[in-house]
Amino acid sequence: MTKVHHLLTIVFTQVTEVEDREMQVTAFSTPSSPEWRWRIVNYAGDVIEESRETFRTIATAVASGTQRLTQLNILDRSVSRPTGWSTSRFRSRVARGGTAR
Repeated sequence: MTKVHHLLTIVFTQVTEVEDREMQVTAFSTPSSPEWRWRIVNYAGDVIEESRETFRTIATAVASGTQRLTQLNILDRSVSRPTGWSTSRFRSRVARGGTAR
């Protein structure tokens, strides 16, 4: 039997408004590096900055990333890109009395 390992674990995302545009501070870890790091992502999903420093807890990683986002004080002028993914199949299931998975 083959085991499948997730390459990335994202556990907590905090949305912070900077200059009327939402930016996300996300904490993540990987199997090869289980320590937590933060990543700042703009509205379009582009990575703005990622920590080099690692943290023992999710909370400290997000707190540090949020502090860095405040220091950057940048204006996000990005535009969201369409994903091409439709959720209509889930909406129709729920409307018929089913559950969305």
